[in-house]
Amino acid sequence: MFYSVKCIAVAMLASCCTVDAQPVAAFSAGRHKVCSGGTVTLTNQSTGSQAYKWFVNDVFYSAAVNDSVVLYEPCYDLQSIKLVATDTITGLSDTATTVVEVFDTCYMHYNIEMTNCIGDTILRKSHREAIAGFWNISPPANLLSGCDTCDSVQFILSVIPTRVELLNFYEGGCSQKTTYHYDWCNPFVNGITETVKEECFKIYPNPVSGILYIEGVEAGSAIELIDVLGRCARRQLLTAQGSVDVSILASGMYIVRVNGVVAGRVVKE
Repeated sequence: MFYSVKCIAVAMLASCCTVDAQPVAAFSAGRHKVCSGGTVTLTNQSTGSQAYKWFVNDVFYSAAVNDSVVLYEPCYDLQSIKLVATDTITGLSDTATTVVEVFDTCYMHYNIEMTNCIGDTILRKSHREAIAGFWNISPPANLLSGCDTCDSVQFILSVIPTRVELLNFYEGGCSQKTTYHYDWCNPFVNGITETVKEECFKIYPNPVSGILYIEGVEAGSAIELIDVLGRCARRQLLTAQGSVDVSILASGMYIVRVNGVVAGRVVKE
């Protein structure tokens, strides 16, 4: 009799001290760096649970055991993926979270027109986040440094137009194609070394609205007016009167060149 009572007491004590097992939430993400529109596979590795809830950036996504998610981002962001694993018998739950880098168009795909003149040294560098890059220079140029697959390339501009394409690759599958067009020369930006001595000639009036006069230059000399974008806006042979009609030109600053040599600057009103 005493033995039976003792057994019952031990059994009751054991039942009172039983501790419910805590579920453990765990999962693996197939990728932690992904280009916008890329798919991340979610593999559930939880234990002690029967119900699951997935959240993407704290927004409920699904209640599947395993899942996948397509992440979108117009530029760059860290996006969180959270799994809540629940033991439906005890009601206990656990949470696991991971972060995925999502990036795309902040590595912008763009074209650039450069203001470089023939003879200038060009140095181009790949984006600092790129894991690989490929250069294509057309027409081919003699490189001062770098190579087709180097981080940077340097060359002397010998032909206009010249096109330089850079294809960058990033972790996660993104790529960026940038095209640099060397199609024109801006002498105001790059500077001009050749000049005609000012005491040898006179350009007037300045500003000018109609007829521009150039003294000290022989008749028949080739006269050019170059706009701020490096384009030839007016070209003619100087008359015996030493005059050039600039009335049809747009307002702005122009460089005056005589026989290919810079003679000065004039403002067209």
